[in-house]
Amino acid sequence: MKLLEPTVNSMLEPLNSQASNDGLTDPCHAWVCREETFTHRAQTQGPLSEITVGVKDIIVTKDFPTQFGTTLPASAFAELLGIGDASAVAMLREAGAKIVGKTVTTELATFKPGPTLNPWRHERTPGGSSSGSAAAIATGDVSLALATQTAGSIGRPAAFCGVLGLKPSFDRLKTEGVLMTSKTLDTLGLMAQSVDTLRRSMVVLGNLNSPVQSAASTQTLVFYKGHLWSTLTSEDQLVIQDFVKKIAPYFRSVSHKKPRQCLANLTKAQQYIHSHEVSEHLGYLLHDHGESLSGAFKAFVADGKNLSTDDCSWAYQQIQNVRRQENSIVDEGEVWITPVINGVAPMRSLGTGDPAFCRAWTAAGNPTLTVPIAMQKNLPFAVQLVAPKGADEMLLDVAAEIEHLLQKPWEIRHDA
Repeated sequence: MKLLEPTVNSMLEPLNSQASNDGLTDPCHAWVCREETFTHRAQTQGPLSEITVGVKDIIVTKDFPTQFGTTLPASAFAELLGIGDASAVAMLREAGAKIVGKTVTTELATFKPGPTLNPWRHERTPGGSSSGSAAAIATGDVSLALATQTAGSIGRPAAFCGVLGLKPSFDRLKTEGVLMTSKTLDTLGLMAQSVDTLRRSMVVLGNLNSPVQSAASTQTLVFYKGHLWSTLTSEDQLVIQDFVKKIAPYFRSVSHKKPRQCLANLTKAQQYIHSHEVSEHLGYLLHDHGESLSGAFKAFVADGKNLSTDDCSWAYQQIQNVRRQENSIVDEGEVWITPVINGVAPMRSLGTGDPAFCRAWTAAGNPTLTVPIAMQKNLPFAVQLVAPKGADEMLLDVAAEIEHLLQKPWEIRHDA
């Protein structure tokens, strides 16, 4: 096990060199389309003028086509495409950010992978569904990427590609102009290589106070293993425990909490609601375009349609129970650290990885931040920080302090 340091960038040099020799501009296939230069465009000056942005290909833009990870005709999404720029894209432009292009997503942000490769090892998955956004950040193509999460589509790719992945509190960012797969779960988020980029972007997008000076020394660090802890290897468990020991001195205190049944229930509830609402929101596509959609998508829609009324009602009740709570599991003044992935990125042939560790937090609506903490088997390994719902400022401020104190242990910069 090796904690992340700037020297880990050298591990990518063989891949980078090969890509350069092949003359490829997108060796990881992170992009659906992009603009190589901005010289002919008049750029708005603003707080994000030096920020370049990749936009996940389920978020509409007026000057780049949006294909939603499919080959379907634009007419299938006519109403959404008619918006022009999604709200988040328009806000970034107004703040001076430069929209570079559209990043690859899995099919309709579900399960069928796109062509994106993991920048660390091309035979490994970059995760999904925000695969292109994570790869574009990891390779240094852009400084910020828009992503979405309905199960684990920010946490998993960020972890596998070794970048920061912020899933804000539910409904913190506007989702107008984003393909709806689940009205209950869909969350717009961000990926970057530094906490500062995330925070400055959240000031624009999420009405974030910058900064609020929520020092780690005023917070309680809660190390939460949870009901899925036993699925991790002993080596991965040790890496997380070592990281907790490393950051613990910067917090007011450290505590441990036993697995909570409500989080286990939310993990299951998320699966039920996800399939149910995808069948409701996107099932119509099978009527006219079924031959162009994958078997995995069809099966997922079928699962949603076959969900019993009792199971569906139970799932919605679990989510409502937690979201009604004032602090939504995590108490005020706490920052939880918990697993985000089950090991490092698996082989691409095995899919985009298991979002099990992310499901409950997506359902609960808490803000989470995926942070790479170590190298395992020459691949990034990560955890997630979790804050009380609505405490996005505090989460980023604490993360920024840890980033500074530990000399940016999760920052990975390289060319690919």
